[in-house]
Amino acid sequence: MTISSGSLVLASDYNAIQTTVSNVLGTGSGNSGYGQSVTSSQKTNSDSIDAVDINQLYADIQVAHTHQQGSASSLIAQVTTSDLIEANNGVSFKGWTQYETAANLISSNRLIANAASMTATAAKTTETKAAGWNGSNNQIVTVTFASAAARRYFFNSGGEIRISASVASGGNTKSQDWATMCSSSGTIKIAEGSITKTGASGTIYGSYDEGTIPGTSTKIFDRVGSGNYAENSWTINATNTSATVITIENIFNDADTGDQTGTGPAVDENVDRALTVNVGELRATTSLTIASPTFTVTNSI
Repeated sequence: MTISSGSLVLASDYNAIQTTVSNVLGTGSGNSGYGQSVTSSQKTNSDSIDAVDINQLYADIQVAHTHQQGSASSLIAQVTTSDLIEANNGVSFKGWTQYETAANLISSNRLIANAASMTATAAKTTETKAAGWNGSNNQIVTVTFASAAARRYFFNSGGEIRISASVASGGNTKSQDWATMCSSSGTIKIAEGSITKTGASGTIYGSYDEGTIPGTSTKIFDRVGSGNYAENSWTINATNTSATVITIENIFNDADTGDQTGTGPAVDENVDRALTVNVGELRATTSLTIASPTFTVTNSI
């Protein structure tokens, strides 16, 4: 099939849709772009747009749509050399309106990722502090991307940096309060356009949106203790250290100075259960090939 000058599809029509698709699947800019290879390409007015060209566009749309929705788009169909491409055909799904609609849909849904397209790794780094801890305990983890573009692709495709902590069950009253603080906070997630948590407790501050975490340490989460242990807190700070590095700081501050529990002086007991801290990721791995950043503990808890 050749689209001639008397046909409905011009190079400008093809290029408009191809630009939309390429901005999502390819390099893009800002919060658009997955950094993947794009099969389709721009055409000149002298080019003949044939079935191969349109099917390349079809393939690119389907890669992005499958990543976003978990299945191929039913809005469009592949063409053959005998097809006439019409302006609009909702029966064959080969009309140019259908292709334009499918391209616009992957653009508007570009920050959506289907769960089947993603792989979660709970602990790219994991550290355990032995029982018997007290005072301020700071962990620093750097998350390093291969380039500024790689960081953008990671988050644009639905990637997340995930932070969680736990204190072993049992132990004294203070240990039990710390265990509740950690478990009720769930997992804290840094994603494109948001910082969220899975737990019911704790407070989220700000959001992540391509660099809105500033170049100075900024609190993104905290959770405080209860009752006699209200002085205690878990704080997470984040920093855009550079165009390729995000620094995560976990601060477990046992600031309790002791409480009167009977006769005699107030007692500030140690936490007699181990503390474990995980920093992990959620990353696109199925329809897209997204590189994992490097997670490094630069200050042990």
